[in-house]
Amino acid sequence: MDIITKTARDAARLLNAIRAQYIIVLPTGEQIIQGDLKLHVPDDKPQRKVRAQSRHPHGFLNNYILPFIQHLGIGDVAVIPVPSGADMDEIQGSGASASARLWGNGNYKTMRNDKTGCLEILRMA
Repeated sequence: MDIITKTARDAARLLNAIRAQYIIVLPTGEQIIQGDLKLHVPDDKPQRKVRAQSRHPHGFLNNYILPFIQHLGIGDVAVIPVPSGADMDEIQGSGASASARLWGNGNYKTMRNDKTGCLEILRMA
């Protein structure tokens, strides 16, 4: 009996003494089961989450927004019209993402102007 098996058997005796339910799986694949437990074996591959198909090609919104904001100075405001085929949520999310990449988190504010159908971005620092 090797040391791993002996240690597992000793642990099983201690667990039996307190009337615990357990499953011990040894490196050899041998199982020591006490109680009505069932061993759950996870799938080898976890299920991959399927992302929703994007309505725009990769980088489209970023490339649309960048010319409006890349030369903003501190205190300047960019007014970005929503292009056809995009909605305000997409533009605001892409505008916030591009602004954070350029200036860092907390150094800009975005605001939707639903009256004009534009996104406004203020560079603060």
